[in-house]
Amino acid sequence: MLKKGGALCLSLGLALGLAVVVYPGAVEAQELALTVGKFLGDDVLDSIPVVGPPEEVGFADGTLLGARFSMALLFAEFEASLTTAGSSVLAETPGEFSARFSYAEGGVLVKIFPGPVAPFLAGGIGYHRIGWGLEGADSYGGLGYYIGAGLKFGLGKVGVRGDLRDHITPIKLDGLDPDVATAIGLEQDVTVHNFEVSVALVISF
Repeated sequence: MLKKGGALCLSLGLALGLAVVVYPGAVEAQELALTVGKFLGDDVLDSIPVVGPPEEVGFADGTLLGARFSMALLFAEFEASLTTAGSSVLAETPGEFSARFSYAEGGVLVKIFPGPVAPFLAGGIGYHRIGWGLEGADSYGGLGYYIGAGLKFGLGKVGVRGDLRDHITPIKLDGLDPDVATAIGLEQDVTVHNFEVSVALVISF
């Protein structure tokens, strides 16, 4: 899964780089967004069949940090982002243990209408990794997606941006560490929706 996710991100980067080389005049602006926000953990595991304890499992809320680089090209903004958030698996047995979500994603951001205050829609794909705080457990990684919306406030070379995103992570049982699957009581594939509510300082150059 790591190879597939890495190859996909690399392909997106190469395609974007090629477009810049072929159409250099089409790049209107570049931005770096330094992001901090709230990670809203999904309780989807609470609503699927599990075997034995625990009867209820979910992911705790946490703090999200990240950076996003984007460039306006032709009709939209193309964006690459790296974000990470600490969380916990809320399991009754063997007890709560930590989980860290990391998202390396690339996608498209489309402004609904231009201007100094611009609402937008965003979506993309990338590599999602979950590191487990369970002793000896291997991390999980695979292809994931995101959709979202937000608002940009332009203040010249510096601006502010707000995002609401749904990071969608399909978890395949055959790729999950057996100890984690046992702790969760999971016996089928599940799709996790972790939400991000964030603000960012935007630097244009």
